[in-house]
Amino acid sequence: EETVKISREEIPEGIMVMVKKGSTLPVDKAARAEMAVKLAQFGFIDPNTLFEELGYGNEEERTKDLFEWLRVTGKIMPEQPAAPAGAGGGAAGAAGASREGGEGATQAAQLARLKEIMQSDKFKALPDDQKQIIISKAREITNAIKGAR
Repeated sequence: EETVKISREEIPEGIMVMVKKGSTLPVDKAARAEMAVKLAQFGFIDPNTLFEELGYGNEEERTKDLFEWLRVTGKIMPEQPAAPAGAGGGAAGAAGASREGGEGATQAAQLARLKEIMQSDKFKALPDDQKQIIISKAREITNAIKGAR
């Protein structure tokens, strides 16, 4: 954890110094917290990870409290219970088919949202290193969706 500064005059003749593209200095806590907030705004990380990156303790409990608050305030709707497995042909089969179609629709919505984010002015205004982090996360999401198909 030491920074060394070298001037051009200190480098012997014939030695080439190369910096790997995309390499950066270690990120401090404030920068990590700022990046976590930006990723959360774009929907790229979950609340649990956000609380962890911000340095809060007991992230799981905080996440549960957040979802409960969002439910109580009407900002999100409670999940509907799934049909029990083997509950008979018609209703269970229809629920299963509906869920599969819903998953494809959700994946399509995720891909559309990623495209919208990448084309937004907010994204374009980010520094290149932050764009790279978001692009990397977007690739992970895209690959996960492709793998699920």
